[in-house]
Amino acid sequence: MTKTKLKTGDQVKVITGKHRGTIDYISRLDLKEQVVYLKKVSRKKYDKSTPENKKKSELKEIMIPLHISNERKYG
Repeated sequence: MTKTKLKTGDQVKVITGKHRGTIDYISRLDLKEQVVYLKKVSRKKYDKSTPENKKKSELKEIMIPLHISNERKYG
């Protein structure tokens, strides 16, 4: 595994990419894949896991993985 100075709960700032400038806390860190998951950086996705319900599928928010190199420790 790779060594990193970031850990869960640290406040980071996104320095590149679509979410540049976002300041948030790390909710999950995956060192094997070298990605972090931030609480505010998410997208909406329809949940199609329940085909028994003939109703419209529910809209869920899922966190987007961001590469470790795109974050900088803030504060």
